[in-house]
Amino acid sequence: MKKPQYACNFKCARAALVPEWRNWQTRQVQDLVLAREWRFESSFGHQIHGNKIQLKVAAMNAVRELQFSVLDKDEVSALLLLPAKASCLLVMAHGAGAGMNHSFTSAMADELAAVGIGTLRYQFPYMEQRRGVPDPQPVLLATVAAAVKLAAKLAPNLPLFAGGKSMGGRMTSLAAAEQILESISGLVFFGFPLHP
Repeated sequence: MKKPQYACNFKCARAALVPEWRNWQTRQVQDLVLAREWRFESSFGHQIHGNKIQLKVAAMNAVRELQFSVLDKDEVSALLLLPAKASCLLVMAHGAGAGMNHSFTSAMADELAAVGIGTLRYQFPYMEQRRGVPDPQPVLLATVAAAVKLAAKLAPNLPLFAGGKSMGGRMTSLAAAEQILESISGLVFFGFPLHP
């Protein structure tokens, strides 16, 4: 008998995985899978046992919470998400109005991890201190440089990329232009206003 195929979509909440089933019709899910750090890929296999589904899933490395110093003055937070078989590491800065835990930045880190790309997300000092106005440009550039330096120490054998969303991408490009970023292989921008 041919194994049936089901299309599945998963949304990951912090403490639980909530399945949303497409083309499911009358079959009921009897068991909810509870976990903290799991990743589901769109092409994993399904095994049907009665009216239960057994899913082949891959556990993902936990996010490491880190801190680093900027200009020997401010301590800022960072999050390292490094898949077991990472092909490279992206140092990712947030935009002006939202920190490293914003839904866009978090989702981007998860999606990149699913294809083997590690990320180091970090806060700028003004966001860490919950101030509404971004830091002066020299502080922002120093933060980018310090984050890249930390990433090089954390993953010395991986190609290193740097970038970010909007303001974070802009500050990264300026830091690269000033040649204060150590051993990066390229720049990656999200929501970046590029001009000819």
